[in-house]
Amino acid sequence: MTLPKDPLKREEYIQHQKEVQLKRFTDNPAEYEKFRELAKNRPPVSKETRKKQSEFQKKRFEDPLERKRISESLMGNTRTLGYKHTEKSKENMRNAAKIRPPITEETRNRERKSQSGHSVSKETREKISKTKTGKHPPPFTDEHKKNIGNGHRGKKVSDETKEKLRIINTGKITSEETRQKLRLLFTGRFVSVETRKKLSKSKLGHHHSEETKRKISVANRNPSEEIRSKMSILRVGKRPSKETIEKMCKNRKGNGNSNWKGGITPLFKQIRSGKKMKEWTRSVFERDNFKDWFSGCTGQIESHHIISFSKLLRKYNILSLEDAENCPFLWDINNGITLLKTSHKAYHAIWGKQQ
Repeated sequence: MTLPKDPLKREEYIQHQKEVQLKRFTDNPAEYEKFRELAKNRPPVSKETRKKQSEFQKKRFEDPLERKRISESLMGNTRTLGYKHTEKSKENMRNAAKIRPPITEETRNRERKSQSGHSVSKETREKISKTKTGKHPPPFTDEHKKNIGNGHRGKKVSDETKEKLRIINTGKITSEETRQKLRLLFTGRFVSVETRKKLSKSKLGHHHSEETKRKISVANRNPSEEIRSKMSILRVGKRPSKETIEKMCKNRKGNGNSNWKGGITPLFKQIRSGKKMKEWTRSVFERDNFKDWFSGCTGQIESHHIISFSKLLRKYNILSLEDAENCPFLWDINNGITLLKTSHKAYHAIWGKQQ
C-alpha cells in the first residue's frame, strides 16, 4: 500500500505501522534478532544516495508551506496536540527496551563524532525554549534517582571536557529572572547530614591552584554596594553554633592559619591570647562584679595577677601551651583581681619591678 497524500492520514498510517512493527518484535524476540542481523549485514548507504537524500531534504525545506507544516507539527499545533501514549503502548515500549541490547562504546563514539562541531542556531534554541515553557516533567521516583546515580558513579570528567565547559560558560551572565527561579527552587531545601559528609569527603585534600586563587581574589575585590547589601541581608539573624565556632577556631590555629610563619609567636603570648586566659579573665570580672577591686568604680577594666604570670610559668616549669592549660595554679581566680586600666598601668609602674 502506498502512503496517503493527505498529510494527516499519512501520519496516522505511519503511526499505525510503527505500532504493528513494535507488537511484532515484542511478541517474537527471535524475529527481532533476525531483523537486527539483516540490518547489520545490509550494505552501507553510498555517497551518491546520501547526496540525493540531502538534495531532496533541501528542496523540501525550500518550500515555505512545507517548512511551516513541519514546524507546526513539531510545535504540537496539529492533531498531535495533547497526544498521550496509552498504557498498552507504554508497556510495549518498555518491553522493546528490555530486549534491546545495550549501546556499545563503538556506537557511542560514532555518535559523538557525528555531533562534533554541530551547534544549534539561536533561532532553534528559542523555538525549543518556547515549546518547553510551562512544561514540567514528573518528579523522579527514588528508584529512578538511584539508577541515575549508579549510572554516573565512578565516571570522571576529562580535563579536555572541563576546559570546553569553562570556555562555553566564560562570559555568561545569568539573568535576574533565572536567579529568582533558582532561589525559589532551592528555598527551604536542606542537605542531609549524610550528603554533607559525602561532599566534605569529596573535597578533602583539594587545593586551588595559584592561578585560581588569583582569579577568585580579583573577582571578590571591591564588591558593589548592591552585592554588599545582599550579603548583609543574608547574614541577618544567622549565627554559627558553638560547635561550629570551635571547629573554625581549631582549623585556623597553627599551620591552618593563612598568617602562619612556622611557630615564631612566643609561648607567653600564646597563653595570653588563648581560650583559657579569656575564661579566667571573665571569671575574675564576674566575681568582682565588673568593678575596680580598690575603688569599686566602673569603667575600662583589666584583670591583674597577684603573683605575676611570668613567675608562675617559671615556678611550674611550663614549656608548652598544653602544659599551661593543664596547670590548675595558673588559672586560680583567687590569684586575680579586677583593676581599672589606669590603675593597672600605675600599679605596674610603681610595683612592677619589685615583683
